[in-house]
Amino acid sequence: MLLTHALVALVAGIATTSDPVADPAGILPADTIIYIGTDSARASAHAATKTAMAKILREPEVRAFLQEPLSAAEAILTSMMSAAPVELGELPGKQLSLGWLGGLLMGGEEPAVGRAFMAITHIAIPVDATSMPDIGLIIGAELLDASDADQLKQLWSSLGEDQLEGTEEIHGITVASRTIEGTPLSLHMASVDNLVLLSLSREALVQVIARAKESKPDGSLAGSADYKELRGRSGQSEAGDIMSFVRIQPIVTTLRTGLQMAAASNREDDGARLAMTLFERLGVDCLETMGGTSRVDSAGAIHTIDQLTYNGTLPGLIPKLLSQSASRDLDLTGLESIPDTALGASLSVINGQLATIYDFAMDFIDTYQPGLKAEAEASLTGLLGGASLRDDVLANIDGQMISYSSQGSGMSPSPDWNLIAEVQRPEALIQVLATAVERLGQEIGFPIKVTQAAGDAEGIHNIDLSATPLGMQLSPAFVQVGDHKLSFSTSARQLKSTIQTPIESTQSLAKHQSLTDFSKPTQASVHLNTLSYTNVAAGFRAQYGPIAGMAPFLLGGVTAGLPIQLSKLPSSTVIEQHLGESFTATEYPEPGVVITRTTAQFQATDALPIVAIAGIIALGQSLGIDASASTEPVQRDPVDQALNDLKEIRAALTVYKIAMNGYPSSLDELVKPIPAYEGGALSHPLPLDPWGNAYQYSIEEHPTKHRPEPKLWSRGANGIDESGAGDDVVKF
Repeated sequence: MLLTHALVALVAGIATTSDPVADPAGILPADTIIYIGTDSARASAHAATKTAMAKILREPEVRAFLQEPLSAAEAILTSMMSAAPVELGELPGKQLSLGWLGGLLMGGEEPAVGRAFMAITHIAIPVDATSMPDIGLIIGAELLDASDADQLKQLWSSLGEDQLEGTEEIHGITVASRTIEGTPLSLHMASVDNLVLLSLSREALVQVIARAKESKPDGSLAGSADYKELRGRSGQSEAGDIMSFVRIQPIVTTLRTGLQMAAASNREDDGARLAMTLFERLGVDCLETMGGTSRVDSAGAIHTIDQLTYNGTLPGLIPKLLSQSASRDLDLTGLESIPDTALGASLSVINGQLATIYDFAMDFIDTYQPGLKAEAEASLTGLLGGASLRDDVLANIDGQMISYSSQGSGMSPSPDWNLIAEVQRPEALIQVLATAVERLGQEIGFPIKVTQAAGDAEGIHNIDLSATPLGMQLSPAFVQVGDHKLSFSTSARQLKSTIQTPIESTQSLAKHQSLTDFSKPTQASVHLNTLSYTNVAAGFRAQYGPIAGMAPFLLGGVTAGLPIQLSKLPSSTVIEQHLGESFTATEYPEPGVVITRTTAQFQATDALPIVAIAGIIALGQSLGIDASASTEPVQRDPVDQALNDLKEIRAALTVYKIAMNGYPSSLDELVKPIPAYEGGALSHPLPLDPWGNAYQYSIEEHPTKHRPEPKLWSRGANGIDESGAGDDVVKF
């Protein structure tokens, strides 16, 4: 069971790097439901070495801090693998290395993989509730090194004959199938040239095999109008772009079927009936497709463009909220209200959405229990001193909303948070806030009051928290600004300063060049609805120093017994030097389309290596595996290290051949710029072998293929070039 799942993980793992070939969507059916893939994941992985996280992880201080938990995690893995039913050393071919974890974290070898994708081609729910649904999950990875494909097939064969279901020929391709232990599911594997495919669905595999052999985009996902529209909005595609695409309605249909079956199986269950009612009233039928493109530029910034298409004419909460957002523009002059020293800022438009959500919630409550809506509204009105939550608060907030954070002051290192909202009737909202705050204090048992200082010309309303535990950290206040604006801050001092000394336009975010450059393309769109900005470096500087300084005292007891030394936390400047700014904008270029553009410092997958280490250590502790005595760096066998280096160089040679239509004259050519690879076919300097010597290279006749192929070798431990003989380590 463990190794069966390890096989899936292996293909998923190697699918993080590849070489430039056709879009994998071209071999998937046109009606594919979910797709994520890349035409050049090797280029994507090469670009990822330039991101902020990659640079941070290469810093010596960071590596020193992570070395102990990394070594502990690898020791736990070694212990777990040694207890597995099949020893790794007994597997055919080369031994699998446990150094992948450090490679993920610190940057290491790049597997020779071509096209990489994961897709769900279909979802079929059986009428019989006792049968398993057919989910067309398929994973594909193109292995550029044929020996990798051979080793994967050998690994498949070594996992136990009792689980093998047999083989069959489909479109001239051999498909092997095996059961997944402990489940009624089967896993199917095939290889079209060097494209290795794994699927839970025979139907999905058959369709992909047929398209992979035909290599025709007609009738494929890549040729569908929805996918073409998505790619068109993403601009000029580049090698290494990561594409995602989802058809939402098949998923909605599956969810609806599941809810209907649940309701039918127990007609007395009000929960299932209410869930179905909520599902229908949300209006999810309006959602059509979603997806986008992600790429990393030469400076390491991560750019994404995500698109959602919908039908705004259908009934329901979701289409109504989307239509309200699309019908009002953002006023970018609001940036003049935000100081250029802000740690982060956001501009958005409120156009009745808050009242819409309130109405939806109250109507649903009435459906759940008739008469409960009136009771709830009466309770809220009493809490607000006779005011209406809907009319005096939610519907009253209408127009542009600006929020930003700034460097905190006083004893707390936390940033101050500020909000400026357009309000139709400011006096009504101020009265509601004053009443609600005092009633809240009564409920929690602390006297909280809204006061105004005598002779205060600005008319600032202070929320007095001095009698509460928060009084040492927060001194919130709010004030009416002009005829239709209300300004709020978690710091009365900050608010008073802003009122007395208005922000100069030249010192506001309106003059921030990077933000201005980012917002320019959005200004030509029909409706710009949100714009946000984060000074990641400044925000990190404001938070990390105090936290790191207190960590040994606050977390020392929590980390006791764990392979973590808080005293080795890296300094703020080491990390901060790699941080910059992030931007996001949401726009509605045409009816039924929402576009979200982002330029970010980090991406979700950046945290995976750290999460993997933490998860392995936690698993080891739960299994009683003690890795505390094995926290020295895991040493790799020099021959294994040499073979891994040679494998990576061999992959770079393949990339070079594809790009330049021939092999290089020397290995030095691999680190020079070539088309699509400005950093060279090899993403880092040529390594020396474990004994400190340069690797050797020539073009010779392959001993079994009987054709000219690159031959790579190390001189071995004795340092003598024996052309691959003796103790030389060789790879063709």
